[in-house]
Amino acid sequence: MQNNTKELKISKARKRLYFLLCFSPLFSFVVIKPEWVARLVAVEGFILLASAIPFWYGFNPKTNFIWKRSKWARQTERTQRFGQRLFRMLTILFGCFILWFITVPVTIDCIRVIREGEKCLIHLQGQVTGDTFRFGTYFFYQSIYISENGQPTGIPYGALFFPRYLGDRGQLQRFLITPKAKLVLVCDPVTNTQNQS
Repeated sequence: MQNNTKELKISKARKRLYFLLCFSPLFSFVVIKPEWVARLVAVEGFILLASAIPFWYGFNPKTNFIWKRSKWARQTERTQRFGQRLFRMLTILFGCFILWFITVPVTIDCIRVIREGEKCLIHLQGQVTGDTFRFGTYFFYQSIYISENGQPTGIPYGALFFPRYLGDRGQLQRFLITPKAKLVLVCDPVTNTQNQS
């Protein structure tokens, strides 16, 4: 009984730690200025954590991929071993997918910003022509389409950790976008004074 209570406490502590780790990149908004640099650091930190989790579970020999109530648990021992290997391999492949297609482009952009500064980013003035929500909340991730000088770029740009909705159509906005990962770092309305200058 005491062992179960200890395990439950350890499990809750781990969940809290994982939760804090997942949201720790957001602290960069408090520490780092300007905001676009903080956003780039937050995205990089979040994506590094997201790509590390599949490898952690995939390579950890203690990870059990077969739940006690699943259909796999009612199969023979040989089938269960096959299932463990299959799910382990799929988890590692998923980690490789995240690493190659998401983590590497964002990391390349970070290295370029460190070397060259803001000039390596795409500076764009245009309007949002389309948008999609992901995961049911605009704060976490927005995907937007932009038209420049009335011509659609045709490229979906990802925007993470914006405290407002970016799809205000008809409003001319200034964008700062990473070249490789196509991440929106700045999306500010263009005022008349900016237009005149």
